[in-house]
Amino acid sequence: MDSSLDVIHLSDFNPTLSMTSTPDWMLYWTAHHNNFDALVTRDLAQRTQLVEMYVLSKLPGFSVITWKRPIEDPITEWGQLIAYLPEIRKRFENDDSRGRSGTVILLPKPTLGTDNILDAKDIFGKLANDQGISYREARVLAKTELGDVIEASGSNRDDFDDLL
Repeated sequence: MDSSLDVIHLSDFNPTLSMTSTPDWMLYWTAHHNNFDALVTRDLAQRTQLVEMYVLSKLPGFSVITWKRPIEDPITEWGQLIAYLPEIRKRFENDDSRGRSGTVILLPKPTLGTDNILDAKDIFGKLANDQGISYREARVLAKTELGDVIEASGSNRDDFDDLL
């Protein structure tokens, strides 16, 4: 993780806040007044709570980070948060609006749609076409290069029958 970022769990920062029923707005205020830039929460409802949004609006430069839609898998959730940290940090460094009011940052739910899955055979054919050669010619070129590399490495060509 980026060494310029510190991620601290609430119970490590102030155990009493997590041992008692502390209003969300108090968590925001406490974090802000202890020089935190943001608080990450799984509670999507916080952005619909009047008092919480009032308090957040009074905390310039402070953000509440949550997800636009719930993610039930904690590994996916944590991974996505880590993946977005560089972008969040850029926002913190470059967003002039952060000085006027607190913000809510909504992370998108990670999805893997059909447009994210490509058939390698189709890509190979397109690459051949882009290079102005036939599919067959591209196969011969690829197999020749594979054979050269296998031979140069001292490997047994028979081990690569599925490729050659």
